[in-house]
Amino acid sequence: MEILATIYTIDIITLLFLFILLNTNRVMENNLKRSFSYTIVLTVIIILSEVGTILAGDSGASLTGLNVFFNIVGFSLSPFIPIFLIGIFDARYLKTHKVLFLPAIINAILVLLSPFFKLIFYVDSN
Repeated sequence: MEILATIYTIDIITLLFLFILLNTNRVMENNLKRSFSYTIVLTVIIILSEVGTILAGDSGASLTGLNVFFNIVGFSLSPFIPIFLIGIFDARYLKTHKVLFLPAIINAILVLLSPFFKLIFYVDSN
């Protein structure tokens, strides 16, 4: 548990440094900065969700609802990272090819249904 906490802390600190460097850069164009920023923020949210899942899972059945919530957040947001990475290379491509969001949206819907039907994940009381 302590090793995971250290790894996640290093990941988040590194991403925050990258975020600061990105936002103080005057050379990059704003579309590129925006896509990078979205990707960084999304990655931090997913990491924090994973931390929440681990902490809630270690607490047993008393925090099952919280564990499910963190799983929903992590599993539903993860497929959006590659989409935002595409925006780093060509932001206009995402504006003209909105169909790229469809698999991630379908995944998010399936994740929202998972607590009831065990489609993507499930959390048991153990």
